[in-house]
Amino acid sequence: MLPIYVMVLMFDIVMVIVKFSSTESDHEASLFKKVMIFEIGFVLIIVYAWIPYFSEVFG
Repeated sequence: MLPIYVMVLMFDIVMVIVKFSSTESDHEASLFKKVMIFEIGFVLIIVYAWIPYFSEVFG
């Protein structure tokens, strides 16, 4: 389930980037930038937490 969750988060990051590029309001752009940074950080934390598991399985 982890790969599916990570792929959904990565797809959502792409959607946020597209929405961020078409915003006209500075407030809205700031919000989407914060959401994008949070999601990237969340993906990195998830991947970092699962590195030992995948290194044991595939190593």
